[in-house]
Amino acid sequence: MVFGAAFSIFQAKATPLDDLKIISRDDLDSITGTFKSGLLQQLKEFLHRTRKEKSTKRQTSQLTEHLTILSIMDALGALGVDPSKVAELVDDAKAFCSWVQDTELHIGKRLETFLAVHGPNIIEEELLEGDVSTVNGRQSITQKVLASMTSKDRLDKLKLLDSIFGPGLVGLSRLDKLLAARQVIISMEDTRKAAEEEENEDDKKEVGAGLDLSEAYSILCSTLWKVSGIRQFCIISETLELMLKTKVIPHPFIQFSLSNINRAVP
Repeated sequence: MVFGAAFSIFQAKATPLDDLKIISRDDLDSITGTFKSGLLQQLKEFLHRTRKEKSTKRQTSQLTEHLTILSIMDALGALGVDPSKVAELVDDAKAFCSWVQDTELHIGKRLETFLAVHGPNIIEEELLEGDVSTVNGRQSITQKVLASMTSKDRLDKLKLLDSIFGPGLVGLSRLDKLLAARQVIISMEDTRKAAEEEENEDDKKEVGAGLDLSEAYSILCSTLWKVSGIRQFCIISETLELMLKTKVIPHPFIQFSLSNINRAVP
């Protein structure tokens, strides 16, 4: 973990380190690449060995190896990893996840998240779900949402948000989908756009992008007063407040809501 954190910082400061002749960028890339290759090989060996020895593992040995696996995943996540290399781990990882006990480390779920986020496959909307009752579960949803938005432009994010809401807004009744929707909204830039960008978006809308942030706000606001669960109410109300503070949406309904969003609930 210490080496992973150090290499991550070195990579972020690669240019000044090179300029000061402390270490060249090529040397740093080579050393970091060797380190990541070693981590991947170690992870592959751990998964393969624990898969074969699952019936004879002692609890203390399992805990040590599970902590090591988590440390390796954290380091690779910070440094970046080639999706094709992650794909080589899939078979052993799936077998490992199928039998590993659901301890407080939640290693099976965290390994599944690692494969989804850093693997070669595109993360589809149906994978943006999980257990919101645990910290690891919420982190898993957030990580998968962020990975699914890689290289997506504003309209693509709106389409993703629309799919999370789901047919008949069924997604708004689920806490995991609400958390995913919140993360998509957070990632979207201010709605003020240059004239050229507006023209480009108008052209794209002709081929059918329906939802925008104004409509998303209206949907969430109309849903807020119907919910009965306190957690659902909190996520929606916090998302609405976030949109009011960070998104500029010139919509009369939203302007009216500025004075009503924090009023006491009857």
